[in-house]
Amino acid sequence: MNLRESFRTATIAINEQTSDAVPLRGRMVVGFRMPAAFTGTTITFTGSEEFAGTYAAIYDSDGNAISATVAASRFIGLSGSEADAVAAAPFIKLVSGSAEAAARSIIVVMK
Repeated sequence: MNLRESFRTATIAINEQTSDAVPLRGRMVVGFRMPAAFTGTTITFTGSEEFAGTYAAIYDSDGNAISATVAASRFIGLSGSEADAVAAAPFIKLVSGSAEAAARSIIVVMK
């Protein structure tokens, strides 16, 4: 696998909460790096079977929404069950717990 394809950028536009779509292409999200100016305190995930399809919140098999507590300039890892749940969707979007005052780029790491 090309190392460059192990990283994707998910961008949340100014005054928005939801990133653009990230195609997983059979890979698993293992973590993400938050930008220095990120203001939200949580990230949740939505998924779809189509790039431009309808996205729905991703839950684990126990009915818990997949979420992570985040802060600016941190690298966040996903545990096995969280990563497995996110990997179920071919396309994902990251959702901030609050609207971002400027565009934010989050580096998504996959394997």
